[in-house]
Amino acid sequence: MIRYVFITLFSISDQQARLPGDYFFKPARDSWQFQPYETNPYHPEQRSILTNSGIAVRSKSEMIIANALSFHHVPFRYEALLVLGNELRYPDFTIKLPSVEKPVFWEHFGLADRSDYLKSMAAKVHLYMEYDILPWRDLICTYEEDIRDSKRLRRLIEWFFGNNIR
Repeated sequence: MIRYVFITLFSISDQQARLPGDYFFKPARDSWQFQPYETNPYHPEQRSILTNSGIAVRSKSEMIIANALSFHHVPFRYEALLVLGNELRYPDFTIKLPSVEKPVFWEHFGLADRSDYLKSMAAKVHLYMEYDILPWRDLICTYEEDIRDSKRLRRLIEWFFGNNIR
């Protein structure tokens, strides 16, 4: 009955009718990604740009990354609390794939052309490394040139998450 209504309302071809339902509709929401979590309390009013999935982010660059992750069905949290010793950090993205035990963190360094920003960026990466969160293993670091080209961003996601994405 539902299939009949779907076909008459949308007039799909036989080939389309044989495709799995999640080809047309988003899969069920990953429970980890959408459970409540503690997020960055710093200047919440700056989170004013909406992603395709309705998450408010701080920059257009973060929106591009979030949209790319969503497109590839990579579950993530935006600015989720991470405790490193006595330090509270809020990585841009925390990614936890069902097939991988450890989370992966993604930091986008959008202002790397500013010297004051470079110092804080280096300190942030150093802190991650002190807690065995290593670049290109558990930490993705991107810059503006990495997201300007959508093919480059797609290749990065495919390279890093490989067979874990659809």
